[in-house]
Amino acid sequence: MTPESITEFLRTVMPSSDDMGFVCTAVGDGTATVTWSYDDHWTRPGDYISGPLLMSLADTALYCAVFGALGRIEPMAVTSEMSTHFLQPAKGGDVTAEATLLRVSDRVVYGEVHMSVHGELVAHTTGTYIVPT
Repeated sequence: MTPESITEFLRTVMPSSDDMGFVCTAVGDGTATVTWSYDDHWTRPGDYISGPLLMSLADTALYCAVFGALGRIEPMAVTSEMSTHFLQPAKGGDVTAEATLLRVSDRVVYGEVHMSVHGELVAHTTGTYIVPT
């Protein structure tokens, strides 16, 4: 399993991630990095990157980190809960979402995502995934 194979999987089964331009750039044991290249189509007035895009990016990063923890792509891992805190405006640049899983059990995975633009933290997300048995 490579970042490229995960990105291809996402493009195939979740075309909206491709529409938004999400790319998995790294995956490890319970970690993943997903990037988004700046596109003003996804901004709101003031050149702010939209909150819904950032939340989708965080959710995708957690999804990919689950794959890293399991050592395989698990299509039916699903989001159970997610909370995002916007710390400062996300403006004018690519976004990097770095996910780290904090707890992994047989059925429940909990993690966090740090999202940054130009190296500055712009949002923090925590979320829970349910993994099928």
